[in-house]
Amino acid sequence: MTRKRDLVTRRLWLESQGLLTSAVTDKQKGKTMMAMIFGGGEIVVMLMVLCAIAIGILSFVFWICMLVSAIQNPGLGEGEKIGWVLVIALLHVLGAVVYYFIGRPKRHLASPAI
Repeated sequence: MTRKRDLVTRRLWLESQGLLTSAVTDKQKGKTMMAMIFGGGEIVVMLMVLCAIAIGILSFVFWICMLVSAIQNPGLGEGEKIGWVLVIALLHVLGAVVYYFIGRPKRHLASPAI
């Protein structure tokens, strides 16, 4: 009986000091409900990871396409091809974007006019 009385006394002292609250506030209930609905943020993190993976895969595919395009571009001389391949290979996606806007249009200039 003494042990139970000591526990109650400690609990009352902790509550009086603000170190322990027995009542759950409305704000805490709201946070708990949001955590239950959204899983504590794991879903958001998972979606962000999936988007990052998708963007990474798409940028890799774009990089490969621009690398192949630079190699096969008939509008570029041999020295230009080597230069563009080095730019694309060393700067990765940034190099591929630069090639897309600057080097790739030369492909259309080399095509025969009808």
